[in-house]
Amino acid sequence: MNKFYRLIKDRIMDNFVDLMMKIKTVFWASVLRMIIKELS
Repeated sequence: MNKFYRLIKDRIMDNFVDLMMKIKTVFWASVLRMIIKELS
């Protein structure tokens, strides 16, 4: 039971980290786009 719980927890954490990376990437891409638009 404990092993099963740990497996699910690891799976959720991996997905969470992956999601955070994607959000961070999209966020910085939009920020860079705004900066470039301001400069040009």
